[in-house]
Amino acid sequence: MEVVSPGELAEDRAEGKSFPCCFYAHWPLFRVKGQLKRWEVYTLPTLLVDPLYWACISGTKRRAFGVLKPDAEQHWQNYCIAAAKTYNEDSS
Repeated sequence: MEVVSPGELAEDRAEGKSFPCCFYAHWPLFRVKGQLKRWEVYTLPTLLVDPLYWACISGTKRRAFGVLKPDAEQHWQNYCIAAAKTYNEDSS
């Protein structure tokens, strides 16, 4: 939700945009007695994997891991708190 730069989530909220509830959890299906059923899931933002390129020290990002830039550490903490609050507000 903050692909380009820090603060995108806060900007979206200020513009009245809601949390992307159907993020990527609309697909889980399973079979019960031969019938395809949808598995109801409750999405949460994935905060512990795949740090964004702008937040990582150049050359340290490898798949789902990377070393955060010192100035990005505080923003990462703020983002995690904001994402949790946003999710809670939009899902209640």
